[in-house]
Amino acid sequence: MKKMSFDFENSEQQIKSWKILIADDELEMHTITKLVLNNVTFLGKPLEFISTYSGKQTREIIRENPDIALILLDVVMESSTSGLDIVKYIREELGNSLVRIIFRTGMPGNAPEREVINDYDINDYKEKTELTAAKLYTTVIAGLRNYRDLLITRQSERNTEKLMLYFRHVIESMLSGVMVIDSDYNIEIYTHQVLDFISSPVTGDICTMNIFKVLPFFSDYKKEIDEVLANQCRLEKMMIPVGKKIVNLIFCPLKEIGNRVVIRVDDVTALIEKERQLMYLQKLEMVSTLAAGVVHDFNNILGGISGAASLLEFQTERRDDLILMNACDYYENLGLISKAVLKATELSKKLLSLSKDNISEMKCINLADVLVAATNVCKVSLNHSVKIKTIVNCENAKIKGDSNSLEQMLLNLFINASHAMTIMRGDDKSLWGGTLTVTLDYKNADVVSEFGIQTDGGYVLSVADTGVGMSEETKGKIFEPFFSTKKKSDGTGLGLLMVQNIINGHGGFLDIKSQPGVGSEFRIYLPIYEEKSE
Repeated sequence: MKKMSFDFENSEQQIKSWKILIADDELEMHTITKLVLNNVTFLGKPLEFISTYSGKQTREIIRENPDIALILLDVVMESSTSGLDIVKYIREELGNSLVRIIFRTGMPGNAPEREVINDYDINDYKEKTELTAAKLYTTVIAGLRNYRDLLITRQSERNTEKLMLYFRHVIESMLSGVMVIDSDYNIEIYTHQVLDFISSPVTGDICTMNIFKVLPFFSDYKKEIDEVLANQCRLEKMMIPVGKKIVNLIFCPLKEIGNRVVIRVDDVTALIEKERQLMYLQKLEMVSTLAAGVVHDFNNILGGISGAASLLEFQTERRDDLILMNACDYYENLGLISKAVLKATELSKKLLSLSKDNISEMKCINLADVLVAATNVCKVSLNHSVKIKTIVNCENAKIKGDSNSLEQMLLNLFINASHAMTIMRGDDKSLWGGTLTVTLDYKNADVVSEFGIQTDGGYVLSVADTGVGMSEETKGKIFEPFFSTKKKSDGTGLGLLMVQNIINGHGGFLDIKSQPGVGSEFRIYLPIYEEKSE
């Protein structure tokens, strides 16, 4: 991963020389100071001397040169407090806390060292008589080093502010709301998007406010926040209704600066609406395909009925021929009509089963009984090369449903599994055969969540075969109306669509695993039935 680079300022690189102000009313002090420090450099850069001889002149020079690094300041100039007044002017009026101020006095009695150090923001106090050439050099270099360190610190703070501003602009440009809370659930920082989720008016800045008071819906997720704080783990909560919005919540620990939690709030309302619209368009397309297929199949059926009926009508009009007509031919035509009507009836039933409203009676039933009934039918109807293995781990699997619809659903899955192990392998019957494994089990909420649905647990029906399997491309099409990988005579392409609608009508969902050449497994989750006391 490539690191970002920022063009931060470096104050030290911008300095061409170190400015030193000599503020003293004695010309001799200026001459001696410049003589002692002549040709002295600090960090490879020369010293630049500026001289002033009064308090008024000193104020003007300091105001015009805010980059002065060090001041050698006499306490007494035109007045006994000139130096002290200049210190207050620099620190308080100009707000310059960087420049290093070293008092030099020849009259310590006018400004006692202890009082001056305590009451004034200076960095050193020297008597002129004790300030030898060596001590002057040491004092100035130490002062410049201190000034350099302050520059670095100040610039580091500015660079940090720039970096914080950079990341804040990045975060603010996101659609997500982001905030950080401490271990007492108080909001420390937040982006403006968070304000969109506040339902009641809040006065002032929400920083330092309790998240549960500002955003009451988070009270339902206190457990998750506590878990993140305790275990330093990441948690996600999806599809949470907040007023008229739907949001995703992501909780992340912030280990580096104490026990805190970063919370991201993603408004997915518009996304869900777009998905809904897309599904609606897809359904319209499916209905169009369905209608075309229905018309085609019904036209074929009606064509058969019409042909057989016309022949009978023709034969009936010729009464003499009717008497002589072979009875077998007559009943054969009637049989053709009867078969065509049965096909039309069967197709109508399948079309009707595509609607949730077709589930007639929802009541408390035992899913195990439905499974056993469907399995018993298959044991005598499926190809004998298919072995059926039934595993029922829940003898009393109560759900709310329609036995007939569920049995029809299972029979459809069983027949598909049988076909995957027989006719879909070709005409060579030596390749036919396999095992159909049907399992009924209870799954708790943690296991069921692998389907991507939050539930309190329920029953899982598994229908697994060792047939030809499906590719990912085929899996993506199996619920399309009239889509089939079988020959047209072996299926209508409506079976799995019917299965899905029956499952949806029972408040469940379907998970499919398949691998070409290995087989397929259809796992159906149905919620547990909890009887409510009257």
